[in-house]
Amino acid sequence: MNAADPTGQHTFNALNHDDPKTHHHHHNVDHHHGHHHHGHHHHKHHKKPHHKKPHHDKHLIAKKVHLVCDGKIIDTLKCPIKVCDAIAADVEAVDSTSVDASSNTFHAKNNGGTDPIPQVFIKMDLPCSKEPPKGCTADVPMANQDATGATKEFDPTETDDSEETELDETESEDSDAIDLAKRDDVADTDFEASNHGGGHKHRHHHHSRHHRHGKHHNHDKHHHHHKHGHHDKKHRHKNKHPWKDLCVAVGDFCGSSLYGCDFSHKTLYRCSAIGDRPIVIKVNAEECGGPPPVKKCPCPADFVHAVCGSELPEKCNADPTQIYHCPGGPLSEFEVLKKCPPGTVCVPGKDGNDATCGYESCECTGDKEYCSSQFPARCGLKKNTIYKCVGGILTEVKSCDDTAQECVAVGDGAICGSCKCPSDGEICGDTFPLKCRLSATGLYKCKKGETPELVKECLPGYCSAASRSSIVFESEIDKDVCIDGCTCVREGDFCGRSFSPECGLDVNTLYKCSGPGVKPEVKEKCENGCIVKAGANVCNKKNDCTCPNTDPICGGDLSASCKADSNTIYVCRDGNGGTPEPIEICPPGKQCQKKPSPEGAVCGSDNCDCTGTGEICSDTFPDKCGLQKNTIYKCTAGGKPEKIKTCEGDKSCVSVSDGAVCVNCKCLDDGTVCGKIFPRNCNLKATALYTCKKGEDPVLQKDCYPNTCSPSKGAVFEAAGTNMDTCIDKCVCVGTGKVCGSTFHPDCKLRGSTLYKCEGKGTTPIELEKCKDGDCIVSNGDNKCANENKCTCPAGIDAVCGSELPVECQAAIKVEAGAVYYCPEGPGTLPQVKKICPPGHICQPKPAPEGATCGGSTCDCKGKHEVCSDTFPEDCKLEKNTIYKCSETGTPTKVKTCENGSQCITVADGAVCVRDDCKCTKDGEVCGAIFPSTCNLKHTAIYTCKKGEPPVLKTDCFPERCTASKSSMTEADATFQETHDVCSDSCVCEREGTFPKEVPACIWFPLPVYWQGH
Repeated sequence: MNAADPTGQHTFNALNHDDPKTHHHHHNVDHHHGHHHHGHHHHKHHKKPHHKKPHHDKHLIAKKVHLVCDGKIIDTLKCPIKVCDAIAADVEAVDSTSVDASSNTFHAKNNGGTDPIPQVFIKMDLPCSKEPPKGCTADVPMANQDATGATKEFDPTETDDSEETELDETESEDSDAIDLAKRDDVADTDFEASNHGGGHKHRHHHHSRHHRHGKHHNHDKHHHHHKHGHHDKKHRHKNKHPWKDLCVAVGDFCGSSLYGCDFSHKTLYRCSAIGDRPIVIKVNAEECGGPPPVKKCPCPADFVHAVCGSELPEKCNADPTQIYHCPGGPLSEFEVLKKCPPGTVCVPGKDGNDATCGYESCECTGDKEYCSSQFPARCGLKKNTIYKCVGGILTEVKSCDDTAQECVAVGDGAICGSCKCPSDGEICGDTFPLKCRLSATGLYKCKKGETPELVKECLPGYCSAASRSSIVFESEIDKDVCIDGCTCVREGDFCGRSFSPECGLDVNTLYKCSGPGVKPEVKEKCENGCIVKAGANVCNKKNDCTCPNTDPICGGDLSASCKADSNTIYVCRDGNGGTPEPIEICPPGKQCQKKPSPEGAVCGSDNCDCTGTGEICSDTFPDKCGLQKNTIYKCTAGGKPEKIKTCEGDKSCVSVSDGAVCVNCKCLDDGTVCGKIFPRNCNLKATALYTCKKGEDPVLQKDCYPNTCSPSKGAVFEAAGTNMDTCIDKCVCVGTGKVCGSTFHPDCKLRGSTLYKCEGKGTTPIELEKCKDGDCIVSNGDNKCANENKCTCPAGIDAVCGSELPVECQAAIKVEAGAVYYCPEGPGTLPQVKKICPPGHICQPKPAPEGATCGGSTCDCKGKHEVCSDTFPEDCKLEKNTIYKCSETGTPTKVKTCENGSQCITVADGAVCVRDDCKCTKDGEVCGAIFPSTCNLKHTAIYTCKKGEPPVLKTDCFPERCTASKSSMTEADATFQETHDVCSDSCVCEREGTFPKEVPACIWFPLPVYWQGH
């Protein structure tokens, strides 16, 4: 046979038009499908002339199939076939007299007959053999397929339309072309009926073959090894056609090119070895004369990976429980790659990766191992890694990247596999990585370390993987089997929606399976839906204790039914409906603070104070403090955070007990560290200990919860064995400093309004000071008791508008709502006026550290003067630290951005870029407003300047203001020496412009102040 041509270059056809044997044959098949007659035996010497019956001739024609090897016919079959099948086979009529092995052609002799008999010649691969290899037999029922391509075994009770037909003894033979010894077997007068490939042999002792498929005679029994009284012929048990329905060559062949009567001409079969049974590859194959496939669901041009049926367009009518791919490449047709077994759902792949069969939940039950790809991305599992279910939580076991293999889920767990056989035996294609593109519904013959060979397809069922991880690793014999697609794959509980929609199960019902291959039974109707979860599917129970989403959340924001600790951060990895899982216990001195999504929650403070001298990350401050994201700050003596550095690239700022560090998800050194030392996006538990190897991912060692883990900078930057992190009691100190009792866990029984002193990691907190109830303030750095004086700046030393000062300030100081205040002596001290906004301006709140400035309330800017961008509201979105020029249309136009090391300052006659070194550029007297805000000078005061030296306070103009001019800081010596800033009346104009007529007197706030030009 020629495997390259499935249409059968090894097959030869001829129509024998005039062979008298043709007439004889048709007379002997008059009643093949009629009724058997009772008690009639037609002996050969009583044979009467037969008449042709046109009715049967229209429906049946005799087809001869010859097996040819090395130029000789070694076996012949006679097959009754329908007229339409003969035409479909496209049998060619030819006329010749010999078999030519070299040209693979044969022409039958024309004997002058009128009825054509199609002659089909099948060539056997050399060497020739009369018997199949040992162990092969045609007596085993040949696999058949229905129109869908589904394999099934022949039913012996069905009518056999492809009966073997023996040659009549009166037929003449072409002795030169036929092996006589073999021909004797073919021409035997005993009748041998085969049901589709020899599955059930019925031996009828008749001398005529008129009544083969009708009702049985009253005496029609299986009389093996006995003689009828009217003749003495013995029954034959030898299979006279041993090659029937078996492979006689290797390759892919259409049914018309196989040696047998029952193969469909338009079906493509595969022969892997001589003597094997052909297996179906494709039904209605185009290469076998079938219709060209209609592309109902073509693949996109850029499509390369496998997807879930739910991801395909509705017109594809795809099964959501199946995985599809494009084996023919882009623009070909989507085909099924894998059927997700019951108990799993199809999980879409991320970032161009293949889809997989997995679960909807991050939770698990039992102690089975799984592949990380089987779970949603929100679970935060490492790629290509085996996890084990431990106490309902997925725990890392090993990474398959270490072996350059891919994680594959098998019957009882997971393995790191490749495209080579892991063991000997018959193994489901599901045991191999999806990238191998083997049929997951196929059963493969395996030898360890070799490429798997397809045995058969289990479609429309499943290939039940009996594979166990122990079997795979111990190289034992494996034996997977095909099972029905709507039966159970293993014992357990499964959601109805995890079965194919074709099974007709209720999607909101939980079914019980008692074992593989059995029918699922209803266990429970799920009112709130059914969840496909690893270990066992479950009904979705109404859960009051859950999170609104997958963001981290403070325990205090969870439902009271959760009984959660308010100072612990939780996460519901399955989102709403999931169970909260504690991931971090805030250390003493910190409180759980709510943050916008996706950050959710963080351990920090609710104010902008920063006491002590330690380093800290910006995320521990409230957003209102306006600190730069992902940045390390240091607390100053004045209680203000000072920027140290911003973490760059893939590194994130993480606060630990003795400082702050920039880290990513890889270990910086060998050792044991807390999960807290890694960024939140690494999805590690802050309460757990991890083993580290430099440059690798951390591996879980143990979870310290319900206690905590105390991280340190030393564990990150120092060599293994020094400053190793450890689990510590949640009621001891994690560092040095002053902490409020309210920041300890409730189990510690400390007084919340008492200030305690911590003398080091692991020490017991010592009572230091009793604050009034509710007056122990948690801040970044040392905690403290609230100051008796409630009138203070809410943001430490940052500037603040008078309108934002506490109400207590009205009694303590005379507050000007439109003035800018600050607390130069630090948090808790009385505010002082920093600047009085001139006419045409109001005090505008700004993010920290700027705090507040004088400016307009809109984005309009009419006129020709220059102003700094900070005088506009934040929503105008102008460039920071930039000079803009006003226009007649009201749209500000950029002039220039001040360089690094300088700051834009708006003065009475324009704007100027001033160096932020707080040094005088010329000699003279200038307003404090001409210096950057970081210099913390009073804008209402006049300072004496000497070039290169810090300014010295001369006089404070308050309650009047100091009018600064651009010329005060110009580089021109002449103008500088001639210009002196002076105190001015607060109720006089500072520059030319128009202001609201509604202002009857000089009042500061509130009033409808507009930008000049309105």
